[in-house]
Amino acid sequence: MELKDFRKMWGSRIIESNEIVGFYEFHIEGVEPTLKVKVLKLESGDFMGIANIEVRGKNCATHYRSLHPRKSKEEAVEEAVSGFFCFYSEEADVKEVENW
Repeated sequence: MELKDFRKMWGSRIIESNEIVGFYEFHIEGVEPTLKVKVLKLESGDFMGIANIEVRGKNCATHYRSLHPRKSKEEAVEEAVSGFFCFYSEEADVKEVENW
């Protein structure tokens, strides 16, 4: 059964469905918790890497994590990890996302 078939069965109750195609962990020196990236295959066919932690760099107003769709699973993982390191430093505030 494909994901779109679930929406046919359950009508408007399911508003979106995505397949989890990968799960990765990165242990980063000096950072707790472990950086985890879940990769979803979106209905569009693109992939999105979703990190379990956000980072707020020095002088940044808010926490950040990248949520940009990419064309491949590998590019999605790279985007999520790069998004973390874009603002990470020893002075940065790292926050775990609830219900990630």
